[in-house]
Amino acid sequence: MAGEGGGGGGEFFSIHWRHGPQVWSTTEYSSDAAWRQEWSVLVGWGKRVASRYAAHVRVQFFLRQQLDRVSQGGQFAKSRILYAAWKTRAPIGGLPLPLVASRLKSPLQLIDSLTGPARRSVAACFFTGDLDIAAYSGNWDLTRRYIPSRACAYCYHGKKYPDTFIEDEWHIFLVCPLYDALRRSLPFTAESARVEGHRRAGCSPGNLRSLVQSIMQVPRFEVVVDFLLQALKKRRTFRQRL
Repeated sequence: MAGEGGGGGGEFFSIHWRHGPQVWSTTEYSSDAAWRQEWSVLVGWGKRVASRYAAHVRVQFFLRQQLDRVSQGGQFAKSRILYAAWKTRAPIGGLPLPLVASRLKSPLQLIDSLTGPARRSVAACFFTGDLDIAAYSGNWDLTRRYIPSRACAYCYHGKKYPDTFIEDEWHIFLVCPLYDALRRSLPFTAESARVEGHRRAGCSPGNLRSLVQSIMQVPRFEVVVDFLLQALKKRRTFRQRL
């Protein structure tokens, strides 16, 4: 950008959009207040556009890109949380309505009930299978040690559970000892959510549906999201020390 009256002329800056390079013009305003008022209007307009765009992107993301993933294929398909939510009678936009009356809020309603971008972001990542955990993304960030793909680095490194250490949602919420202290805030346990097999057996389809239902039935959804935020932070700290 080029400036007119840039530093020592005492003129007030504003921006006028034109074809080609944008030019800062400062000669049309008689006072600092007048310039600030127009700048405030411009900023407000920008925020409204950004808000509408964010809402549009959110709808596109959930209703087109992510829901295209929803299927039963693959043990670690990114769609499996959304699919489990749908199977537990939560309405998922773009999919047929449950055959019985819905008793759960939709993932979008739960996310909209949260305050703060960090909470909303991690909740969206949870529902759409985009959490950066080993079940989906492997252990790409651990280069100084060998950790099997999909393995929980904490359990594998400490040999806590050498038989089952796949790092998935079930493992983080209900099994991994790294999060034992944080887990006390959750209103459900592995025993209350488990419907088949051993609690360390991981996310069988039945157990996954039960876990997702337990999560979506929590009266205060932010409790679950805050646990997940703290757990992921603790996970990063541990992995940085490996």
